[in-house]
Amino acid sequence: MRNRTLTVRQAAFAREYLIDLNATQAAIRAGYSVRTAYSQGQRLLKNVEMAAAINSAMTDRAARTEITQDRVLQELARIAFANLCDAVTWNSEQIVRLVNSEELGDDTAAAIAEVAKTREGMRIRMHDKVGALIQIGRHLGMFEKDKSPIDVHVSLEQMVLQAIKRESRTASLIEGTLVAIEDGGGSPTP
Repeated sequence: MRNRTLTVRQAAFAREYLIDLNATQAAIRAGYSVRTAYSQGQRLLKNVEMAAAINSAMTDRAARTEITQDRVLQELARIAFANLCDAVTWNSEQIVRLVNSEELGDDTAAAIAEVAKTREGMRIRMHDKVGALIQIGRHLGMFEKDKSPIDVHVSLEQMVLQAIKRESRTASLIEGTLVAIEDGGGSPTP
């Protein structure tokens, strides 16, 4: 089998695919017909030379940005194993106080999605702990449906995009009193 290089349009598809990992949109942006973009995108992803070019580009990008599988997993672990008690304190009267930002550890700070002042008081929202645990579990092949071989480069990028989109745990502080923690946790206990 001869080793051929990619056409200009195929190279454009490979570059565009790296933006959002969406083969249909990459095909459209690379100049393929909107009508056939879905099938063209799927066909291109199955092309051996294209797969090699995409994997090579992902490897190059990982080296340039120093984003590695280990680093992504470490960041997911910071979210997955975060403890709300490291970000807020409360007493028996349910008076809640945020921990000063200077006192937060790096891992706790990384797990906080938002601290905002509202009309009712302060709100702290943590990144999605369960989502991060699921992503780590999937990467480690802990779930039966995920036992099939996967392209780790693609799945890690997808995991990061999904983790960014899903931020759930929200604790609202109203005048120093913890009001609610979304995701069914109810009121925390000291």
